[in-house]
Amino acid sequence: MQVTIRQKGGVEYLYADISLSGIRVRGTIGISVPKKSWDVKNQRVKKDDETTFLVSTIKNKIFENIQTLQREGRVGKSEIRNILEKVKVEPVEPVDDEVLKEMELYFKLLPNGKLLMFNYGQNIRDELGRVQL
Repeated sequence: MQVTIRQKGGVEYLYADISLSGIRVRGTIGISVPKKSWDVKNQRVKKDDETTFLVSTIKNKIFENIQTLQREGRVGKSEIRNILEKVKVEPVEPVDDEVLKEMELYFKLLPNGKLLMFNYGQNIRDELGRVQL
């Protein structure tokens, strides 16, 4: 089994290229980066640890889901496509600058690999003081 993340024709969107038992599936993972920022050899975004971590997490989730399908004996092109849809990053609506001023985000990586996000508005921060994670 091989999962490779690459840019399609130098375009900014990153794609997963999955090859497994003669089945090949390609699909976007929902992340775009500047053309010169993708390090093909090391499968990472140059000078951007957060995005590199996100790409690695998506790649690991693809591996985990494919291994589950293999154990269940359900490996097929449509199942692999479903995995890509399940793990890819969904686009988000742009956030207004005023909203950004009113909220602060905190992230914590849990032992199970999930990312926990805390959102504190200014009024809550004033009451609680600075939150330490």
